[in-house]
Amino acid sequence: MASGIDSVVAPASPDSTLNYGWGRLLLCYLLPPLLARPLGGRGRGYIKAFLWLDLALLVTNVVIDRGPREGLRRLPEEIGVWPPRQDRHHPLSWATFLTVSALTLTVVTSGFMAFVERASKHPRGRFLNWTPIVVERSLDGSLARFLFGHLPLNIVAEECYLRGLLWSRMAWLGRWRPLVNGTAWAFYHLNRPVKDMLAAILPGALLAGYARAFTGNIYWTAAGHYLSNAFFSWPAYRRLRSQVAMEEDVGVPAAAFAADA
Repeated sequence: MASGIDSVVAPASPDSTLNYGWGRLLLCYLLPPLLARPLGGRGRGYIKAFLWLDLALLVTNVVIDRGPREGLRRLPEEIGVWPPRQDRHHPLSWATFLTVSALTLTVVTSGFMAFVERASKHPRGRFLNWTPIVVERSLDGSLARFLFGHLPLNIVAEECYLRGLLWSRMAWLGRWRPLVNGTAWAFYHLNRPVKDMLAAILPGALLAGYARAFTGNIYWTAAGHYLSNAFFSWPAYRRLRSQVAMEEDVGVPAAAFAADA
């Protein structure tokens, strides 16, 4: 989508890029979801553990790569936060980018979710219902506390780790970097059913990867990440609250009713 007159406002220094091979990238993506379950337990505890593991691995990798003193000094640069950077594009490129973003988050995602949901009810599509790491959902705290407290912290941790540090470490992938980065992030959510990874997360994750490449920073992806999570959290919270109320009134887990329906 970039035009021939595109330029970079604040290019990174030539020696700022290090490369991670497939093995190290795989470890960086798998360790947070795999370790969060034994460390965090159920509900929000899992998500909190996930957040701290992202931050711990982020700092650990930078310190290993650069050394303690140099790594901590260059941490803002390594995670894509500072100095501010914004790629310049022709207005037509921006219009195309915003249009594709809107269509992906509305038409494409909703249509794909409906298709995958139907497929998951077919005998051959039952694998789509499999959840690699089962974590119970809970109503710890209020929705407002989640939206204005925990969620922003989680967004910052993921963006700095995945589209900041790891993005810079896979520059050797060239034009495939947005595809690999986005796909890896979608399947990084091992606490979600396969159908959610494919339909609810993957389209937006791929969009985020290409948005990262198009804009040259994590500010746009962080804003989109927060808005999409906040938008879908409200109906999810209401459904979960209804399920909890059903369990308290009837004394039978709401999941049992769903299974009998």
